[in-house]
Amino acid sequence: MVFHQQLTGRALLVARVGWLLVVVSTLALTVFGFAVGISSPTRMAPESILAALNQAKVSNTVAVVVGLILPLVLVAAIGATMFWKRPTDPMVLLTSLTVITVMAAFTKSTFAAMSTVPELEGLVRAVFFLGFGSMVLLFALFPSGRSVPAWAWMAAPVAAITAAALPEFPRALAMFPDRPADFDQTSWTFHLMFLFVVLTMMVIWQVYRYRKVSTHIERLQAKWVILPLAVSFAQLTMVFVLAQPVFGLGDVARGWVQLSLVPVTLLFPVGLAAAILRYRLYDIERIVSRTVSYGSLTVLLFCVYAALIFLLRQLTPMQGDLAVAASTLGVAALANPMRRRIQRAVEHRFYRTHADASQTLTEFTETLRIATDLRAVATELQGAVTRTFRPERLSVWVRAAQKRP
Repeated sequence: MVFHQQLTGRALLVARVGWLLVVVSTLALTVFGFAVGISSPTRMAPESILAALNQAKVSNTVAVVVGLILPLVLVAAIGATMFWKRPTDPMVLLTSLTVITVMAAFTKSTFAAMSTVPELEGLVRAVFFLGFGSMVLLFALFPSGRSVPAWAWMAAPVAAITAAALPEFPRALAMFPDRPADFDQTSWTFHLMFLFVVLTMMVIWQVYRYRKVSTHIERLQAKWVILPLAVSFAQLTMVFVLAQPVFGLGDVARGWVQLSLVPVTLLFPVGLAAAILRYRLYDIERIVSRTVSYGSLTVLLFCVYAALIFLLRQLTPMQGDLAVAASTLGVAALANPMRRRIQRAVEHRFYRTHADASQTLTEFTETLRIATDLRAVATELQGAVTRTFRPERLSVWVRAAQKRP
């Protein structure tokens, strides 16, 4: 399936009208759901989150506005910007539709509307299954619009139909990671396994495309999505694991852990928009290298700090605040040398393939031979220079064609 040809004529009109119908319906349901959530917060948030907000003395109105309405407004603005910038690109339309419908489901506002007005159940389920199917389709086509593997796009309708055959699947996702009281363990596990299989399949597609099919530009686009997805998945895994009874966390602690998902989740639509619109693509390599560097440094310094406190208390007379102060001084002394070593190692790993200037020149020459789009040539030129010299800033100036007399 190929999904990268620009839309024109009747196809463009149908696509725009369909996009507007789905987005307007989703946002209308969401606005109504937020009104319900402000008056009845238990319809939109589990007890653990409400307990955490009550402890912090945060009103329901402030919590809904800051934690749900503002993130959805940001995502809707991102989707509208994509629609406005590239209205004839089917991948842009699909991406913007997906981020809006998925974010609406994440806020649980549509489910709150459905629980208040049962007549809206059909519309809410239709929006949910459309968003779920479009997300699967997006990962089958992203970023070039060509299905890789060739059959991957067929999984989107199959996944949507299968989800529709599970009437409690939307509610299971809405209540995650808390298991609804009327869900037995077998049903809960089955729904989670179905979601896990779908997400795993999507990841495998992207890994296969990245390693076997993607061009350099497409790999940069993939990195803008992989980084926020990896962070979100790690955070989601932590939330699910800590929610298990074996850890014995109270409602307040579990609530704060679940609230940490809100800012992390916003990274995905931002990265997806940057990838599809090709905005500052080459910044992602610097972002990834810095994230790995400072993430590794933080983990190592924490381990050194904990080890120093333990050793000073066990092997020396230092106790209490004195051991903590000595450990803090030791970590502070190690911070800069460790940062430099880790950063050099990470940059060597990230940029070691960029040292072969002749190979880069050969790849760019091959691109020039087959390229027909001036914007694509300029992007590849930026990539060739960035991979070879790694400048802090880079811009390409193209002289306007002069009119002949």
